[in-house]
Amino acid sequence: ASGGAKPLSDTAQGKVTEKAETKSLAQTQIFSNISLVNEILKNPGAISGPIQTGIIPFTAGATVKNQYNQLKGLLSLDKRQLLKGSGAISDFEFRVLNQAASDLGRNQSEKSFKKSLLKIRGAFTTAAGLEAEVRVTDPSGESIVSTASRAEIDKLIAEGNTVEYI
Repeated sequence: ASGGAKPLSDTAQGKVTEKAETKSLAQTQIFSNISLVNEILKNPGAISGPIQTGIIPFTAGATVKNQYNQLKGLLSLDKRQLLKGSGAISDFEFRVLNQAASDLGRNQSEKSFKKSLLKIRGAFTTAAGLEAEVRVTDPSGESIVSTASRAEIDKLIAEGNTVEYI
């Protein structure tokens, strides 16, 4: 018998290629979602807070309102389905997206609206395999701000810390 691995059959190679393409498409969608959140973050006051210019047609505020509606539509999808193909979504990312989807509303103050958007962006970012900015609070109440990957966030939570995307 000769050494080395056997070459993959055409069927097996096709499945490997298909899985890689699915993951790539899902990651592209996540990056598109991050971009959408970043666009809304440029002008959150257009659709939240006391003066909402998003109700005025043909303005930059109206564009932000449409982007907000698009994001709400994305978040109303099943959260795990939203990130399907990018690898398993962590429990933390799932909880953050659930919470952000339910509390993201135009009736919020601009500050609260922006905080919700930052949570959403953080969950998308770590789901894409990148590091996100987080506030880590240890059990004694001491906090630090840093960047962390999904694995680092999971480890911090397992150690009893509270982690919040910022």
